[in-house]
Amino acid sequence: MQKAFKTQVEKEGNLTIYRVAYRGKNLKFIASARATMKAIGLAKKENGPISRIFLNVFFPLGAHLPWIKKRFKAPIYALEHWTGYHQNNPSYNANHKHLKLARWVSKYCKKVIGVSEDLNQSMKANGLKNVEGLVYNVVDDSLFKPADPNTNKSFKWLHISSLKDEHKNFSLLLKSFAVSQQVGGDTLTVINSGSIEPYKELIKELGISDKINFTGKLSVEKVAEIMQACDAFVLSSNYENMPCVILEALCCGLPIVSTDVGGIREVLNDKNGILVPRGDAIALTKAMTQLHNNIKSYYREEIAVDSVSKFGKQAVLKQFEQALEI
Repeated sequence: MQKAFKTQVEKEGNLTIYRVAYRGKNLKFIASARATMKAIGLAKKENGPISRIFLNVFFPLGAHLPWIKKRFKAPIYALEHWTGYHQNNPSYNANHKHLKLARWVSKYCKKVIGVSEDLNQSMKANGLKNVEGLVYNVVDDSLFKPADPNTNKSFKWLHISSLKDEHKNFSLLLKSFAVSQQVGGDTLTVINSGSIEPYKELIKELGISDKINFTGKLSVEKVAEIMQACDAFVLSSNYENMPCVILEALCCGLPIVSTDVGGIREVLNDKNGILVPRGDAIALTKAMTQLHNNIKSYYREEIAVDSVSKFGKQAVLKQFEQALEI
């Protein structure tokens, strides 16, 4: 910013938002600390004593928690959804700066809350203190809801990801889809934020160029619209925490085929999908074929109702109230 510590106050219903911008590449840590202090101080001045302080992800602002707790005397709650706590993550590093910071400052928190039980266990295994509570990623259930089922002749699969192969293992999905679609004549819609260039040759070799539609980035409204028009969702990741796209697909009533990674097993069961071992192309192909052949045994409305009761806005609000002891 041209002006140091420029303050902006916004109102959204009962929510007041204090934004404090700062400048300076040098001494950035000190500047961000001063900006944070200014924001909390302004909130306290206008609204009275601070009863709780909530932090979304430890890195980087978690570094300010020790002095925040000392100055404002309020309990601190932190919510984490970083994938770097998982040791099966190929990029896992026990000395990563995010992980080192989280270990250090977790002791200043009343609770460290994960978005899955699996993540909670990983955080505990990495030495974080005060890990307790669960708040799932929230789904906007006014958008992500069931619609009339697909009436087209082809069975429509949906995949949403960055296409980073070391993470999403998209090449594995392409190979499995190439085999499974030969049986049912399926199509695959891919909503992607990453480049398709690394996969063009593979898609050509597999002979599925006319079976795949890449949309690129879309608005959340368009994502919901496409999701509602598909028959099933597929994820082939090597590691995850609790992917929002899985929860959104379930709230639309879509059955899911996914690799058994992170907290996904906490939300999938025999009524809403199939789990397969990570990196197993044969198992993924078999599961996709099985779900296609048995699609009528999955009831969209039931899947959606059950999922909204866990991941919809009202459900997650209650989880926050319980976790934050409100």
